[in-house]
Amino acid sequence: MIPSKMRRLLPPAAASFLVALCAVAGIVGPSTAGMPLDRVRPPCHGSGADSYLADDEVVTDPELAAIFPGPLELPASYSEFTGPSQPVEGFGPKFLRAWIPITAGELALLGITASLPKQWTGWSSDFVADGVGNLGEAWSRPPVMDDDWWVHNYVGHPYGGSIYYNSIRSQGGSVRQSFLMSVILSCQWEYVIEGVAERPSIQDLIITPVVGSLVGEGFHRLAAQMRKNGTTIPEKVAITILNPMSAVFEGY
Repeated sequence: MIPSKMRRLLPPAAASFLVALCAVAGIVGPSTAGMPLDRVRPPCHGSGADSYLADDEVVTDPELAAIFPGPLELPASYSEFTGPSQPVEGFGPKFLRAWIPITAGELALLGITASLPKQWTGWSSDFVADGVGNLGEAWSRPPVMDDDWWVHNYVGHPYGGSIYYNSIRSQGGSVRQSFLMSVILSCQWEYVIEGVAERPSIQDLIITPVVGSLVGEGFHRLAAQMRKNGTTIPEKVAITILNPMSAVFEGY
C-alpha cells in the first residue's frame, strides 16, 4: 500500500507508475517479485517488512483501486516484459553466408571475363596457363597503377564494393563490419581472382572498399526508405539493381 504521506505527495497514477518503474529498473528484488501490487509498498519508499501491507491492511484509495482492480503480479525479472533474450549473432556466420555465394559468383565472372576480347580486359591470351606465375608475381611484388577504362575503375569497382559492403550490412551487420567485409573481398579479388591475370591495382584496392562502402551505405538507406510503406514494382527493380544483397537477405 502507498502510505498516506506518499499519497498526499503523489497522485495515485504517479505512485503506481513509480512502482512499475522501480520493478523494471530492478529495484524490486526477489523478495517482492511475484507479490500482488495491492500487497507491496513502493519499493523506493522502504524495504524489508515495511515494504509489505500488514494482513489486516487494504487499499482504500478508490483511484488506485480503479487502476488496479485486482491483484496484479510484479514480474520476477525484466525478461517477463521483453521475453527471453536472444543471442547476438557474431561476424563469422554473416561472413560465411556472404562469402560463399559472392566467391562462387566471382569465379563465374572470371570465366566470363576470360572470354571477353583481350584488348578490353588487358589480360594475356594464355592467362590460364600463366595463372600460377601471375599469382606468384601478384603476391611477391607491390601493386601497380592500372590504365583500365575509367568506367571499369570508377563505376564498376565502387558498385562491386557496395555489393561487398551490403552483403554484411543487409544481414544486420554494423558499418565497421560491413567495411571490413568490403576490404577483405576487394583484396580477394585483386590478389586471388584477378591475380591469375595481372598485378593488383592500387586504384582498385582503395576505391573498391572506400568508395564502395560509401555508395553501399547510401544504397542500404535508400532500400530501407523504400520499404517503409511497402515497395512498388519500380522500387523492387531499383533494389534488385542497386542493392541486390538487400533483396537476397532482407527481401522486398
